[in-house]
Amino acid sequence: MAREVLLADFVKAQISYTRVGLEPAACLIASEPSRWSVVERALDLHPYTRYRVRCKGALSGHLALFAVPYGTLHLLQSFLEGLQAFLGSGAEVQLHPVIADPGYRETDFGLLGKDMQWSFDWAEWTGATLAGRKPLAPKKPSLLHLLDRRDIRILRELSIDFRQERTRIAEAIGIAPYALSKRLRFLREKDILTGYRIAFNRSLVGLLSNVVFVCRSSVAATEVAANGAALLPFQSALYPIEGGFILHLDQLPSKDYPRISSVMQKIATRATSLWCDYTSSWRYYFDNEPTNFGRDGWRADAGYVRDHVLAALRQAKE
Repeated sequence: MAREVLLADFVKAQISYTRVGLEPAACLIASEPSRWSVVERALDLHPYTRYRVRCKGALSGHLALFAVPYGTLHLLQSFLEGLQAFLGSGAEVQLHPVIADPGYRETDFGLLGKDMQWSFDWAEWTGATLAGRKPLAPKKPSLLHLLDRRDIRILRELSIDFRQERTRIAEAIGIAPYALSKRLRFLREKDILTGYRIAFNRSLVGLLSNVVFVCRSSVAATEVAANGAALLPFQSALYPIEGGFILHLDQLPSKDYPRISSVMQKIATRATSLWCDYTSSWRYYFDNEPTNFGRDGWRADAGYVRDHVLAALRQAKE
């Protein structure tokens, strides 16, 4: 991780949401550009938004990622329907619950030469991708019953800055350093804390493209895509959804877009692409609202996850 850290603007913990009792879902929100700030305000207000970015292409609007308490997808759908109605004519919302464990990749800086050029054999990757399948992994079961508020705070701190001093985290949470070490070991062993995500000066290393592929496919074809995604050397995430998958490439050399697009067209029965504006993206801290988690676990009542957000939007309009 040494070279990545030197280049990184920030490093955030990668957390298994299902392990902490949260259900991941992707959402595509189409709207007029004049309404994009409203969409972003709504996503900022929702307590379980994980990520958002502006997109253009097959859809003009946003890709948003959520992780909501188990059993509350209907409330997320209801919130999004309310948002669509608020946005008015031309707005459309598509909710895609993630049906299997997502696959994540980090950028392999070993492929970055001294001339700041990437050496990656796309022909070899294409052949290996189409020749195999990676079985979709079931979503990891929740271990929320083994966690308490201190664990949630540890995860939040690491989602803010993975590199910060552990003694500072222990002090902020109010536990002894040895107790923090013990909890960190537990979080890693149970696949709750699964790794890290980094952000850095993309222009410096030539990774300027941020692309999303929304694909319709069979489960077998999705497993082919999962096989290819697992072999990618660039930061990316594959989300299996009902009837297909979403592949989000956070970082990609612009010249290589046609190569991966061609492979997605071969795998999927229908593949559409979205170009994302990285400068508009926002990745939220884990447990980004201090009122999310309490003695009884994640707060999930309709008033909290739907009604107050829509009411705040209406109030702002007035």
